[in-house]
This record gives sequence, structure tokens and C-alpha cells, in this order.
Amino acid sequence: MLKKSIIAFSFIACIALLISFRGINSGKQVVRTVIIDAGHGIMANGGYNGAKGRYSHEDDIALSVSK
Repeated sequence: MLKKSIIAFSFIACIALLISFRGINSGKQVVRTVIIDAGHGIMANGGYNGAKGRYSHEDDIALSVSK
């Protein structure tokens, strides 16, 4: 009896999983807004908040790429 219950539960779970993924690609999705975060910037005390490289900081690179 336990084996039949486990098989039945597994079957129902598989069917539910398949049904839940059925409607994902059913219609076209339109991207209306793209938001680009340009980096952390300079803190109030003048220090940099992001990563620091040999000749640049994270916010310099991220701002250039986002523009």
C-alpha cells in the first residue's frame, strides 16, 4: 500500500510540475524598461566604494560601459 501511495504521489507531483512550466513561453514578452546601475560612486568622505584597480576604479569603468 505504501509503495502504491508513493508512486501515485510521485506521478501527481510530476504532472503538476509539467503543467506549471506549460505557460512560460506561450506569449511574447516585451521588455519595456532596461535599468543599468552605473556603479557605487564616491563616498561622502572622498573614498571609493567599489573595487580598485591599478589605474581605475569600479565606478569609472561601470559608468563608461553604461553610457
